[in-house]
Amino acid sequence: MQFDTNSILLLLLLLCVIPTALLIALAIFVLQRGQKLVTPSAADLRESFARLRASRPNESREALVDRIIRRQAFISGIVGALTSVGGLITLPFGLAIDLFTTARIQSATLQFLAWAYGHDDAQAVLKLNDALALRERDVASYVVARTPALTQRIIRRIMVLVVEKTFAKLIPGIGLIVGFGVNYLTARGTSWLAARWYAARARTQPQQN
Repeated sequence: MQFDTNSILLLLLLLCVIPTALLIALAIFVLQRGQKLVTPSAADLRESFARLRASRPNESREALVDRIIRRQAFISGIVGALTSVGGLITLPFGLAIDLFTTARIQSATLQFLAWAYGHDDAQAVLKLNDALALRERDVASYVVARTPALTQRIIRRIMVLVVEKTFAKLIPGIGLIVGFGVNYLTARGTSWLAARWYAARARTQPQQN
């Protein structure tokens, strides 16, 4: 099959210019108008939790917290999908937006979870890198001990996460699905383990909300 000049230009427009323009428009929207929607603060999440508790008085704290976690994970997934548009051409720009935005989403979620389980002390809030490195067997302990092994685990987890996100953005089309899945599952899993970690800490050091 032969391509004339017009066909090549159209192909470049579809693969390069349009996806890049969409990403730029998305970035401008987030910075100017959509920041609260896309990256809500911990205070915004507290307000959402209060509204949920008022509208669903019979649900437990854990069930309401899980609703917030699922919503945050869904938002993170949408960011992963949108920033996967364009494949290799938009990879540096899309990956930067993805990492920055999802880090803000996850950090706000961790702060909210600390508050939801009665830990208002800033020192009680899990750092994002520590939360990413949590494992099922770590949940029973409410102290994150800084050791060389933990540092290595954090580095490995972050490297795997970056590779996963990069891979998701390399494949046009299907990359949207992979990008959503990687972000959603990462945010959901990390927040779920963090919630269990905070709950274990609350049982050991009960506080009032």
